[in-house]
Amino acid sequence: MARVLPNSPRARRRLLVAAALLVAAGAAVLVVLLIPNNRGGIASSSGTDTVQLVQRRKQIRVTPRMRASVNALFDQFVPRAIARQDPASVRPYLTTNLWRQATPAEWRAGSIPVPPYDPAGTTFHGWRAVYAFPRDVSVELTLEPRRARDPVGSFIVGLKQVGSRWLVDGIYAEGTHGGESAAAPAATTTATAPTTTEHVVGGSRGRLSDVWLLVPLGLLSLIVIVPVVVFTGQWLNDRRVRQRDRDNPAKQLPPLPRRDPR
Repeated sequence: MARVLPNSPRARRRLLVAAALLVAAGAAVLVVLLIPNNRGGIASSSGTDTVQLVQRRKQIRVTPRMRASVNALFDQFVPRAIARQDPASVRPYLTTNLWRQATPAEWRAGSIPVPPYDPAGTTFHGWRAVYAFPRDVSVELTLEPRRARDPVGSFIVGLKQVGSRWLVDGIYAEGTHGGESAAAPAATTTATAPTTTEHVVGGSRGRLSDVWLLVPLGLLSLIVIVPVVVFTGQWLNDRRVRQRDRDNPAKQLPPLPRRDPR
């Protein structure tokens, strides 16, 4: 069987260095090809484009004048729209954006983008600001029920300032609490196992499977494995040669030819 490795130690070292460099280059190419670039962000454009800067708006304090204006708005909006007493007449208290979310016929019929509720009282000043910016305010409105057995209603209302007046720009029900309907009888004591739902936002985030990560790691490990295997094989081969020489001490080189005295 012919020898795979060259006889010269220098040639063997050069072969091992070349093999290690080849494996490292192949591993680097595979890492670049297999790992996607999903860092996201906005793609860079030409240098002539204008850079857009986003300024952080500063919140403002709800002044007594602003609170009085919002109180007067809710005193009209809640009974007309939320309590459905006269939804079609609520137009002066809405922004154009909210009014256009339903047709005039739907506003007259009460099929409107405003959650219904039957509140108690004639004034509705129980609200607190969630955030307040100039001309843009979001508040949490709490309404007491007309019937004591009904739950208390909570609503998030978006307000826009148009001119000197505050108008309703959007509303949704945040939830209810209390009331007789909240105390549901416990029919059974069977415990239900909590369920967890994993949400993925934004699609792919560039996370790789563990299997794909093993490919470049395995190739990189060859840089260490290949020299170890080659040197181990050479060491075992040399050891066998030395052992053979020790077992045959009488083996000598043939004598040199004698020179002719003439």
